[in-house]
Amino acid sequence: TEYIDLINPNISIPAKHTTYWCQAFKLPNFEEEKRHIVRFEPVVQAGHEGITHHILLYACQHDFDEDAHHGIGAECYKDLMGEVDKCEKIIYAWAIGAPAINFPEHVGFPFGKGFKPTMMRLQVHYDNPSLTSGIKDSSGIRIYHTKDLRQYDAGLLSAGAGFYGIMVPPGYQSLTFQAHCTSDCLSEVIPENEDIKFFAGMLHAHLLGRKMRVRHLRNGKELPPLIKDDNY
Repeated sequence: TEYIDLINPNISIPAKHTTYWCQAFKLPNFEEEKRHIVRFEPVVQAGHEGITHHILLYACQHDFDEDAHHGIGAECYKDLMGEVDKCEKIIYAWAIGAPAINFPEHVGFPFGKGFKPTMMRLQVHYDNPSLTSGIKDSSGIRIYHTKDLRQYDAGLLSAGAGFYGIMVPPGYQSLTFQAHCTSDCLSEVIPENEDIKFFAGMLHAHLLGRKMRVRHLRNGKELPPLIKDDNY
């Protein structure tokens, strides 16, 4: 295997509780051959384990001048990164306390010849409740890949409530939200007669999340949850 580091370049963390920082990276040119990603590994700067809350990696799947955008960094959700702000397909998610993820030996995530992404947007959520100033950080992700292709290509499906989509009424001690991914919706991304094998998943909520699960229904019958955490 070889590896690619997508690391924030010693950025300054503002003296505020929550910062989402986005950084654009163009992948090395493997257009002449297909590759498989086989491991995602968080790279958290030593001593910053307490402030690095989560890391997301978004793929850019539209055409634009990637060379002009490589290396651009700015706070997320402020429309400061041009075309990179449109990179919204999550291909990796890490949250505090999680280990690296190794793909099964017969599975790899495809990129390179004939595959997007060639451009990535890294998002790191920094949590600085003490409002400490002067922090500089170089955290991110290490991607291990190989040209020795595996039997199956991996993909990623995001499910749940949309960002800014949950409104909690005042006075509630508990509230249950459900988001539905219907068979009509799934059929647009999963061929009808193709078997899909689920091998990894991640639940993620913020301060108000207490329990989470991904339910699984097939032909009108509910199967055991794909992921379940009653002590989130």
